[in-house]
Amino acid sequence: MNIDGIFRFIGALGALGSIGSLIFTILEKDNLVQNITGILLMLFLAFGIVFGFVFVLFLINKNRSLVLQKENEVLTSRNEMAGIIRLIQQRRDIVKKNPENMSDKLQNARRIKIFLTTGLGFFETNYRAIQQAIHDNEAEAQVIIANKESEFLEAVAQMETKVNKRTKNMIIQNEIDEVKNKLVEINDIIKKEKNTGKEYIKIKYFNTEFRLSMILIESKNGERWGWVTLTLPPLKAVDTFSFEIESKNQKDDNIYNQCNTHFDAVWERLKTEVKNVFYKKL
Repeated sequence: MNIDGIFRFIGALGALGSIGSLIFTILEKDNLVQNITGILLMLFLAFGIVFGFVFVLFLINKNRSLVLQKENEVLTSRNEMAGIIRLIQQRRDIVKKNPENMSDKLQNARRIKIFLTTGLGFFETNYRAIQQAIHDNEAEAQVIIANKESEFLEAVAQMETKVNKRTKNMIIQNEIDEVKNKLVEINDIIKKEKNTGKEYIKIKYFNTEFRLSMILIESKNGERWGWVTLTLPPLKAVDTFSFEIESKNQKDDNIYNQCNTHFDAVWERLKTEVKNVFYKKL
């Protein structure tokens, strides 16, 4: 018996108790029963009141559940329209629980777009997956990270240092060099393996154009998947909210497509990097 059936049964017993109390009231008036009638009458009345009250609470709770269900359906519908798969509060927890998710998406990619402050943690974790995607799928990667001479990067370093998220020995500009060198290394390895002059990884550097972290991936089967993280210095990216997003149609007005349009506009605006040389501030 399900929960609805149980509460209906209780309600029926409550109604039976009320009917029983009425019968005993009539019998008592006719003096056909003795003192036992009063005791039974009190029991039936108590039974009817208690279970009748429980039944009313059940109806209220059921109505509330229906309202919440409807609200959840509306919210789910809105999330689907926006292309949101899930909202994640602590990304480091998700990475521990499901470390293969990001790497799987990267390994199956044919096009990768990455827009991060420095990206050091991301590339340390995922550079092998990116290398595999390029090797197996002829994937192309566009990477935008901070110009190490920009005021933005210096401001981030100052805020992180003030709240002990970064020590004075952790030079944020060095992270840009580390990422750049790692990406150049991956690109050179693939070029040598394939005996080609093609540049599989292209890097550009922003000054003021950064708004939030994003990783946009288009897989070899056409799936469009992304990871967008709020950038709120002095908090690290792993400590802020992230959205796992997707786009089932390039023409839909969803978060993935909006991020993709923004990325392409920033990419077009920025100067192209000459290999192993950083451009200066405009």
